[in-house]
This record gives sequence, C-alpha cells and structure tokens, in this order.
Amino acid sequence: MRRFFFGWLGWVALTGCSTPPPSKPTQTEVLRVKLGRAMRMDLVRHIELVTILRPYEQVALFARVNGYLQSIHVDRGSLVKKGDLLAVIDTPFLRRSLQTQKAQTTAQEALLAQAQAEYQHRQTLYQRLHELWRSSPGATSRFRVEDAQGQALVAKARIQTAQANLLIAKAQLAEIQTRLAFAQLRAPFDGVITERNVHPGALIQADKIAAPLFHLVSKKRLRGVLDISAPDAPFVRPDQPLQLFLDALPHAPPLHAKLQRIAGALHPMSRTLRVEFDIQNHNQTLYPEMYGRVRLALEPRPRALVLPSSWMIAQKQQRSVFLLRQGILRQISLQTGIETTHAGQTFVEILSGLQENEDIVTHPNSTMADGLSAISQ
Repeated sequence: MRRFFFGWLGWVALTGCSTPPPSKPTQTEVLRVKLGRAMRMDLVRHIELVTILRPYEQVALFARVNGYLQSIHVDRGSLVKKGDLLAVIDTPFLRRSLQTQKAQTTAQEALLAQAQAEYQHRQTLYQRLHELWRSSPGATSRFRVEDAQGQALVAKARIQTAQANLLIAKAQLAEIQTRLAFAQLRAPFDGVITERNVHPGALIQADKIAAPLFHLVSKKRLRGVLDISAPDAPFVRPDQPLQLFLDALPHAPPLHAKLQRIAGALHPMSRTLRVEFDIQNHNQTLYPEMYGRVRLALEPRPRALVLPSSWMIAQKQQRSVFLLRQGILRQISLQTGIETTHAGQTFVEILSGLQENEDIVTHPNSTMADGLSAISQ
C-alpha cells in the first residue's frame, strides 16, 4: 500500500510540473493578416570603397650640382608659388669653369674673325691675279693664279673650322650656365613644403644617393584612388558621380565628385580596375593622406520590383514571403538584388519568385506556416 502511495505521488509530480506545448494554429483557426503588394521603384546599385587622398602633384627636389648650401629661403610648412627661390648652392668649381669657358669662347671668336680676314685677303689677291692673267697673259704666270686660288680655298676652309670651334665653345658655355642655373632651386609649381632635410653650409653632392633637399606637394586639388573589382568594372564610366565621406570629418557633409581617369586594363596581380577622382581644396581644409569612404553609383535599375524588408522572412541566407492565395498562406522563396533606403524604410529588389499583382502578408510572424487558412483584415 505504501509503495502504491509513493508511486501515485511521483506520477502527480511529473504530470503536474510539466508545461503543455503551445498550441499551433490548425486549419480550423483562420488567421487575420494585413496584405500589400510589390511596387515599382527606380534603383541604383551602389558600392562602398576605401580611399586615401593623395596630392594631385608632389615632387622630391634633389640637387643637380655639387657644392655647399649657401642659403635657404623656406622651411617646413612654407607656402610657395611656381618659380619661387627655395635655396642657393655655392658652386666655386662651376664658377671658375664658367670664366675659363667664356675666355675660350672669346678666343674662338677672335680666331673666326682672323680666318675671315685672311680669306678676304686671299680671295682679293686671287681675283686680281686672275684678271691680270686674262688681260695680259705675259704679266703673270698661270701657276701664280692657281696658287692664289688654292690659298683662298684653304682660307675659306679655315673659316668653317673656326665657326665649328666657336659653336663647340658656345655649347660648352651654355652647358656650364645651365648647370649654374641648377644651383638655384626653384619651386616647379604652387604648393607647400612638407619636408626640409638640409641646412646652410651642408655639403651637397648631386651624384650621391641621399635624401631630397625638399618635398613639395600641391594641396589646391587632391586626388583619390579606387580599385574596382572585376565584376563591377564593366559598369564604371567617366564622369560617374560619387560621394566621399572622410573619417577625419565624421560630422561634415559628404563631398561630391566625379570619376576623372579610368585605367584601360585590370591590374595583373589584383585583377582590379584603378580609377581616380579629383577633389577641389580651395579652403585648404583637407590634407593629403586622409582616409575616406567612397559611395559610388554603378548600375541604374529603372522601375525595379521592390518590397519593404519588413515583409520578408530571412532564414539561412534565404529570403521568403507569405502570399495569400485563395484563402491559403503560401510561403515562397525569393531571389533578391540590391537594397535601398527611402523615407526611412529599407526596400529590397525582387529578381524572381514574385509577381507584381500578388497579395503579400505585410507583417509575418512565427504563428504563420505554409498551408494555413487566412483572411485579409
């Protein structure tokens, strides 16, 4: 009797403490649902890429002549204009070479003048002897006439030699003057000095690999570089609009630009298409090497079939919706495309699986299942 009593208590405890499973809707329970239909909307497929702003122009300035740094006129942060003097290099060897070459050029000019005077004299003597021989053959010999003619031709050749030597001397003089001009370092374009690596009195050696004297960048216009993946490359075109969001200016509005330059081939290693865009920086608020995110509009899709994302059920990377067909719920899978946000609501492009005139449950929940009866509210 005691054994039966305890067994009965155990059975009561087990049955009393267990919770019955929630009841699922059956065919006899008709669900009341809200319905809606897909709509048409003009969509544009966007991609987001990371970029780094680079100077539109930048250059490392090296010395072209040997010498000593005589003076320096800029420092890090100096704003310069094209042609501004940055530094002067003292080149005593070149200055002495210039004086020597000037003297040699003057000497060659004198030799040319001497050769011209000699030719004029020889040519005049030949003409007189020739006229005398023609008028009075016995007054002079044919040999003297031919000898005078030969000496005139030799004098003419000396003029040509003197002219060639003078051209060589002038070319050497111009070369030295050009090298002396390199002793003055000037800015090749408007910009700002970002690096200065020398001080007055420093030994400057042009034929030695060393750090540049200055680094100059242009900030009025910056360039951004993007690498487009191969599947997106066919949709890239010049003048394509984009938006630039800078990490350093999170609260600033996006900057607007257009694609300017597009490489004609994919990079052989990364298999990406390199494109560039320009950003005007008139107020100098942007700096080279700033990171940013670019939102690029690629592929327009006019009158695409879309649904609000809240109407869909996402299960294992597959999206589906409930349709109401003749009073019965039918769950169908969808092939979706791009997404867009409009008026604070996310819309998803429908590629296949749905017709435009079908009734769709707008607020699906866990109580719904394929095959259950439902009516519209």
